[in-house]
Amino acid sequence: MTTGAPLCNIDSAAIEAAHQHPLDPTLGYTFKVTPSATDKNTFEIRLANSAGSTSFKGLLLYVTADGDDKKHLGKFTNLDTTKYQFRTEKCTEEGVAGDAESTVTHMNPSAKFLAETVFTWQALDADLAITGPVKVHGVVAKVGIGLQSLDPVEIPLGGGGTVTAVGTGEEPTPTPEPTPETGGDVTTIYTNMTMEETPTMAETPALDPTSVEAPTATVPMVPSTTSCTR
Repeated sequence: MTTGAPLCNIDSAAIEAAHQHPLDPTLGYTFKVTPSATDKNTFEIRLANSAGSTSFKGLLLYVTADGDDKKHLGKFTNLDTTKYQFRTEKCTEEGVAGDAESTVTHMNPSAKFLAETVFTWQALDADLAITGPVKVHGVVAKVGIGLQSLDPVEIPLGGGGTVTAVGTGEEPTPTPEPTPETGGDVTTIYTNMTMEETPTMAETPALDPTSVEAPTATVPMVPSTTSCTR
């Protein structure tokens, strides 16, 4: 364990036998997976800890299709080779398929700080054809004595059109359509309406000539100039 994980895949019984210590699920380590801002099929994988620890000394890290531990997917790029190495030979011995850079373990038992640790994982073209869940798996050894098998975390391959950070629950806020009440260009508003919604000018009924009464002339009264005599 001092120069890397003894196995290519997580095997709880074998790990406990090799280290003579049981796995401890209370150590508080978890994965945090964040999509790349420039490539929807590249992800940053970090370790976090809810129990107050700020470091670890060793790990085994890889990605698989859900339920298939005989093939490790993608590859890790920009690996800090002063602290980590690829577990290529051990995976070949165990018959685990995958890219030569698909499985990572530690190089030495020195403390590695969580705040400085980030792994960049990139899906291969063949991985994009997978229809089921793709998950990151890992075992972490704490500084001192203690190991934890982390809960697998799903990686949203392809991004589904809109890439959002895993676990944030953030959704883009839709932009409301302009309406006459809220403002906006009236021509655009009316153009987007359906025929039934398009406002029309009220029609003025045509006049029926036979129904129009001719105006009645008023004759003014003229005082008579004839005088009456008795």
